[in-house]
Amino acid sequence: MHYIQYVHYYLPSNLWAGYPHIPLAGIVKLYYLMQMSLYVHGVLLLNAEAPRKDHWQMMAHHVVTITLIVTSYAYNFTRVGCLIMVLMDWCDIFLPVIASFL
Repeated sequence: MHYIQYVHYYLPSNLWAGYPHIPLAGIVKLYYLMQMSLYVHGVLLLNAEAPRKDHWQMMAHHVVTITLIVTSYAYNFTRVGCLIMVLMDWCDIFLPVIASFL
């Protein structure tokens, strides 16, 4: 139940309280690993499929995102990193759904 306290207690009011955030809850480590695997898979998939018009833009996006995830984990900015990744996950769900109806 420690991971529930981590999410509900610290977001978004006390993002910097108690920095550096060590030890890190296992669920947060899992979330970082899943996000990293998603973007690494995206890089591999971009290179495996036929090049699109936005190939280099998507490649740059994935490389920058991987760099930001690794950096936020390495410097223990995990609370801010989790908040940003959760916000971006909602965008990745709803924007394609909305675009498919237009």
